[in-house]
Amino acid sequence: LTGVMPLMIFCHGGGWVFGNMDFYSIFLSHLAEVTESAILLIDYRLAPKYKFPTAVEDCYDAVLWAAEGAKYWKIDTDRIFIAGDSAGGNLAAVTAMLLRDRKGPQLAGQILLYPITDCRLRTQSMTEYKDSPMLDENMLSFYVKNYAREPKDILSPMFSPLLSPDLSRLPPALIISAEIDPLADDGILYGKALAEADTKSNVLIAKGAF
Repeated sequence: LTGVMPLMIFCHGGGWVFGNMDFYSIFLSHLAEVTESAILLIDYRLAPKYKFPTAVEDCYDAVLWAAEGAKYWKIDTDRIFIAGDSAGGNLAAVTAMLLRDRKGPQLAGQILLYPITDCRLRTQSMTEYKDSPMLDENMLSFYVKNYAREPKDILSPMFSPLLSPDLSRLPPALIISAEIDPLADDGILYGKALAEADTKSNVLIAKGAF
């Protein structure tokens, strides 16, 4: 196909509580340039006003809308990806699961940047880097509590995708984690779980990054 480009549907980070289009505009403009793709940023509704699973359903609906409209936007409909960073990586992973379960459009891949995948906050990196200068244990606990309607929500695969009993038949995943980050193991463990379920995954660790 000529004159068409891939589409990356991006779920922003911010602990499900913060983040907006203005904050992400410079980063996503650069990402669009280096990847030679169009990027659609989802302005999903934020917690605590809108609690779980509002953000997930917003992202799911946005993908359906984009997949339908892509044929009018000079987008290669066979190269639609979902992506996100931190809590946005969580939303991207869960949206990919919902698309599979609800028989939605098939994505070409998922790109998860330092995603949070286990909201119980019990991993080794969570303990080791709980006082990280960029993101610490108290901040993560605050985000999780504000997003959840009730404590048991945390155990839902739609909240903690690592806890899903079925990670098969998902789009290939590129997972990029920062080495000195409480969420480092969330990405590593999710990539391993995907691979064990026969879903292609590639995990990259940014050494020295936090």
